[in-house]
This record gives sequence, C-alpha cells and structure tokens, in this order.
Amino acid sequence: MTTCLHAATARLPIILGLGLGACEGPQQPDRNQTPTQPSHAVNSPNSHQQLESRANSGDAQACQKLGAYYDKQKEYRQAFKWYEKAAAAGNPSAWHNLGVMYELGQGVPQNLAQAAFHYRQATTKGNLPSAWHNMGLLYAEGNLGQIKDSKTAFEFFIKAAEQNFAPAQRAVAHALATGQGVSLNLAQAVKWYLRAANLNDAEAQYDLGLCLATNRGAERDLVEAYKWINLAAVNPKVRERAIEARMLLEMSMTPMQIQEGQTRSQQWLEAHKSLNPTDN
Repeated sequence: MTTCLHAATARLPIILGLGLGACEGPQQPDRNQTPTQPSHAVNSPNSHQQLESRANSGDAQACQKLGAYYDKQKEYRQAFKWYEKAAAAGNPSAWHNLGVMYELGQGVPQNLAQAAFHYRQATTKGNLPSAWHNMGLLYAEGNLGQIKDSKTAFEFFIKAAEQNFAPAQRAVAHALATGQGVSLNLAQAVKWYLRAANLNDAEAQYDLGLCLATNRGAERDLVEAYKWINLAAVNPKVRERAIEARMLLEMSMTPMQIQEGQTRSQQWLEAHKSLNPTDN
C-alpha cells in the first residue's frame, strides 16, 4: 500500500474549539458496483475461449466470470447476457450484478423495480451483503416509487453490516448518528464507524475522527481523532475534506500530540497492510 501520511513539522497555536461540524456520515453511502467474481480470470485469448466454451455448456461460474469480464470492458449488453445465464443457473453474484445493471441502466433500460427484484434474489440465494446494502439504498433514497423508508433501509443495512461489509457499516453508523430509521444513538454510531474504519473505509475513518474530535458519541480524544483523519486523507475521495479537518485539528494540538497521532496512523497501516481502501 502506497501512503502519503502527513507529519506536522511546526508548532501550531492552540485554539479553544474546532470548526469541524457535527459527527455525521455522508448523505448516503455509495452503492457497491464491483462484480463479485474477478474479471482477471480472462487474461488471454485461449483462456477466453476456454471460459466461453464452459459458459456455453451451462457452467454458472464461467457465465458469471465472462459477464464480469465484459462488465469491466463496459460491454454491458454482453455482460448482461452472461450474468442472466449465470443467474438462471443459480449464481447469486450474477443476480446481484443484474440488479446493479437494472439500477444503472447498463445494457438494459433502467428499471428500479427489476433492480430490487434481482437484489432480493441475490440475498435469498446467496445472502450477499452488497445486495442487502443496495436494497437499503433503494429504500433510503425512495427509488421504488414511494417516499423514503429509512426504517426499512436500516433493516437492510444492518443485515449487510453484520457480515462485515464496510459501506453498510458506515450506513448503519450514519443512521444511528442522525436518527434516520432508528433511534438516535451516537455511542453506537461510533462503534459502527470504528468497525468500518478498521476495514479501511476512508469515509468512516473521517467521520470517526470528527466524532472523537468533537466529543460526540465518545470521549474527546484529539490524538485518536488525528490518527483517523490522517488515515482518511490518504484516500483521494476524502482527501480534501480530511486535510482541511486535520489542519483545524492541529491548531488545538501540541507538537507531541501531533507526533503521537502520526505514529498511530503509521502503526495502523503496518498492522493492516492486507486491506485495500474501500471505494464505496
């Protein structure tokens, strides 16, 4: 993992408060769109021919992998064709990916009702956490021809979160931090942000840092807040916000505290080398 952690080099003035705002997650977590099966299974003409031969013989896994290959190439009609064959053969990942394609209108006209149907099939046939999460987003955003249903959305999010799916854990934390679909509980929100943060979810790392910096749901701990915000700043998606928050945070910290926060960031990275950043 290539990292660019910030190390403070100068003593900064101490101020009384931080203009970091409330401890809340993003408005809505991004949808998981990554095919479950790796598309690199097709990396040569021969392997492609062999895979297509297996797929044509009705091999569900081969159909799913071939769909993932075309999905990555953005040849969505071909991807849809093979996902559909894989789903008919009982592959839960294909049901999930068909749901994504219906939701985004890739290779097929957009149809949110069909997206929901396919996500439900994925949860029934394979209990896929990304499908539970995507169902939650449909209800949270009111995309099924109805008003937003935060309570039902939370029920879906928690099913995915309990399977260690970081975007859903962040969604659960956000709901608990804002009282959307569930009773407001900042202490529980912090616990879920921590779980997602430890899976290298940059949004959760940022939100957790704000909670710790502003004494919301957890005792104020500027060093630990610095650690998480510094880690979040590694991810381009969160970097600008995280750098701004880190600068404000440094104004209330001593050089020794900043150094300790930097050390904790590096120690966390060393202990979590195997984790890739969560992009959702």
